[in-house]
Amino acid sequence: MPLSLSDEELSVDLQLIVDGVCEQTLYNDLIDYSLPIPPPKLSQANQQWVKELLAPIRGANGASL
Repeated sequence: MPLSLSDEELSVDLQLIVDGVCEQTLYNDLIDYSLPIPPPKLSQANQQWVKELLAPIRGANGASL
């Protein structure tokens, strides 16, 4: 993100920023990730991807898509 060639390169921890925003806005409390994904419906491939992505959050007996 240097603005000119002589500026030093910066390192930005985007995950830290996203985590902070989620914590401050209480998204984890507002969104129930155990519920099925609402319309529009996803393709089979995308449903599988989301299912695998949310598996750690939902736990072993989590809701299906």
